[in-house]
Amino acid sequence: MSRRRTCTIADARTRRASAVAFLEVAERLLLENFDHDVVVTNAVHAGIAASDSICCLRLAERSAEQDHASATNLLARVDKPLANELSRLLALKTTAAYETRRMTRSDAKSSARRARKLVDAAGAALAST
Repeated sequence: MSRRRTCTIADARTRRASAVAFLEVAERLLLENFDHDVVVTNAVHAGIAASDSICCLRLAERSAEQDHASATNLLARVDKPLANELSRLLALKTTAAYETRRMTRSDAKSSARRARKLVDAAGAALAST
């Protein structure tokens, strides 16, 4: 059984604000050609926070699992293409944060692009409430 937390519109706004902050850091570091692992890690956190925001708005709950797989499943109940974006972001999380293999610039760019889609979708969802 997956763990979930109930959440409100205020929680959705808070999670979106976090998503925006993580994405701004990722995009700034990408422009500066900074450590690509750090860019990817921030993009992943942006995607997770944006997903939480969307799920709070549409389902009044978000995932509380540590592995984040249930966040993808929960988001898929709202928007399957966005869930695919989150899934692809999460696939890079362990490598970027914990492995010795380094992320490439291409990994960093695609991660930031995926996170941007999720953050923008959370913003659009909030604007429609």
